[in-house]
Amino acid sequence: MSLGKALFETPPDRQSHALRLEILAESFRQEEVAATLRRAEIRMIDTLGAVIGKAQVSGEVPDEISTRQAAATIIACVDGFMSRIAFTPQAQLAGFVMLITAALRLQQS
Repeated sequence: MSLGKALFETPPDRQSHALRLEILAESFRQEEVAATLRRAEIRMIDTLGAVIGKAQVSGEVPDEISTRQAAATIIACVDGFMSRIAFTPQAQLAGFVMLITAALRLQQS
C-alpha cells in the first residue's frame, strides 16, 4: 500500500500523464527513446521486485509469486492506470492500490 501511495503522492496531473503517453509513442519511432525506456523499466522491475521480495520475507506476499513477474505486471498496470488518468482524471487511486495489494496476496491454484 505504501509503495502504491508513493507512486502517486502528487495529485494526478493530466498533462504529465499525457506527456508520458507521447514519450511512449515516440519510443516506437526512435530506438534511442525505446532503449532509454527499456533501461528505466529494468531498474523499476529490479527495485519493485526487491520490495516484493522483502514482503515475501515478512509473510505479506506468498513465496511462490515470482518477484520479477509481479513487478513487471504491476508496472504494466501502473502504466495503464496513468493512461486512464490522462483521459479520466477522477480515476480512483485507492481502488487501484487495493486491487494490486489483494492480487499479491492471492495463492495460485
